[in-house]
Amino acid sequence: MSLLIKCVKFILISLLNSARIAGKREFVASADGIRAAFPSVKNLVDAAPSLEEWTIIPFRPPKGTGFIIQIGDYSLGPDDVWFSYEPDGDRIGLILYIKGLSAENEDSAAQASFILLDSALGEYVVEEKIGFIEIIALPDDPKVFDLHPFASIREIVENQAH
Repeated sequence: MSLLIKCVKFILISLLNSARIAGKREFVASADGIRAAFPSVKNLVDAAPSLEEWTIIPFRPPKGTGFIIQIGDYSLGPDDVWFSYEPDGDRIGLILYIKGLSAENEDSAAQASFILLDSALGEYVVEEKIGFIEIIALPDDPKVFDLHPFASIREIVENQAH
């Protein structure tokens, strides 16, 4: 499927699924996590006409941490993830500690953890402010290792971002 058809399909699905909030519908223009597409999203939003019944939003905004992500038989929620962070150049590197991480569920855990990050931080912050992301098994007592609960990730990233 060509890129243009994919974009049109995405736009139509977004329009059909948008809900009215305060009398307006929201249209979120997403790069789908592809950093190279960020300039196109910015250009699209900048070029969008002002429409009385629509709010045009660049990039998927943060939605919070109250989600459980289900991928096949694997599920991951915010209580299953702790993290630490460190500088990564002008970005923040994250080490995500996943409860029950194993060789058998590593791919699903990685995919689910990226969805949780997008939900917690928003598409723009994940792509522009986060550097490396490492995923390892959660130790039995995360507090001993000075790890942070996932629910605090947005506040910590916002305070660390330059």
